[in-house]
Amino acid sequence: WPFFGPLIILTFDVFHGDMRRSLFGYCLVVLFYEASIVFQIILPISNFFDFPTQPDPGILNFSVLENSWHYLGMFLPAILLSFYEGRKGTAFPGSKWGFYIFYPAHLAVLAAIKHLLIS
Repeated sequence: WPFFGPLIILTFDVFHGDMRRSLFGYCLVVLFYEASIVFQIILPISNFFDFPTQPDPGILNFSVLENSWHYLGMFLPAILLSFYEGRKGTAFPGSKWGFYIFYPAHLAVLAAIKHLLIS
């Protein structure tokens, strides 16, 4: 994601206000990401695109694609965003502060679990 994450953000910024073009750009970036993984299998190169595994040079390694069904989940945001109508939904009382508290709290809980498991 060091390369593709910012590219997705830039795509949404460039096409801000035009949902069809934003979603099209998002899908192109995702397809480019997935094609780069296939390219990595065919021609192993350096880990520039932050691939999940690094194939051995000269050997076709399909381990990246063995569990590749989860790459289809990268299209889920496009499906969910296609339902967005451009207006803010109703907020539940306290939901704003609930999200502000939840994010650091769940990271603290995960760090504590990691500490307990490693110790």
